[in-house]
Amino acid sequence: MSWVEINKQQLIKSLKKDLPDIDLINNLKGEHQLASSSMPHEVVSVNNQLYKIFTKLKKITLQPYYLGRAVGDTNDFKKHRLSLQFIEQFKDSLPSIVVNQKAEQLFLYSRNIWSDSIISVKGEVDSPCLTLVYNEQGDFLGAGFAMTDDLTGMGKREVIKNLVDIGKYLRVEREK
Repeated sequence: MSWVEINKQQLIKSLKKDLPDIDLINNLKGEHQLASSSMPHEVVSVNNQLYKIFTKLKKITLQPYYLGRAVGDTNDFKKHRLSLQFIEQFKDSLPSIVVNQKAEQLFLYSRNIWSDSIISVKGEVDSPCLTLVYNEQGDFLGAGFAMTDDLTGMGKREVIKNLVDIGKYLRVEREK
């Protein structure tokens, strides 16, 4: 596997297609963003010290298998998907919801969340915003995009769009 540097501003622009008003993607830690050669391309962020070590290794034709902090992945470099590790580092500053067991199962199959499936909401939801999703036991399931301020309002309606969930990794393995 090899790594190539990608443009940070281009990455941010791509991520903003799904997350238009989210400040956390502007907080990419690390001065350099690299993409792996494997499919889907893993995108990582590295600081200057690690990047210097990486360039020295690259000169002697060594390529590390793992590198930096995961930001997301992409198939075509036009649309990127945030990684769970990247999103979870902001758990103290993002709103979160707890969903019932049926919604948990559906969410893990990339389905969206309906208002009648939400048990509780923690934090302030200002639509549109990134929202963390947990099950009743407190396990982190993934992240969604709140499409409205009122997540538990009257009626049955879609309120959270699934962006990434822990079931993604199982689905990717099955597709190989």
